[in-house]
Amino acid sequence: MKTISSFVWSDLIILGLLALLGIKIANQWEKMVVLRLGRFLALKGPGLFFIIPFIDTIPYRIDTRVITTSF
Repeated sequence: MKTISSFVWSDLIILGLLALLGIKIANQWEKMVVLRLGRFLALKGPGLFFIIPFIDTIPYRIDTRVITTSF
């Protein structure tokens, strides 16, 4: 029976951590601006979506709730 070397285990751990960093969740009232390498890529949300860690960034969370005020 072959054993998996420590290099393979470390690669699997790193890939797993990158996958976890790529999972994002936007609340029902939120939209998120996604930039890829500084350029606009998409407006994501609400719900679950994925990004590429260290390449995609989320600089803004847009709140779409209506705020009422009395005059």
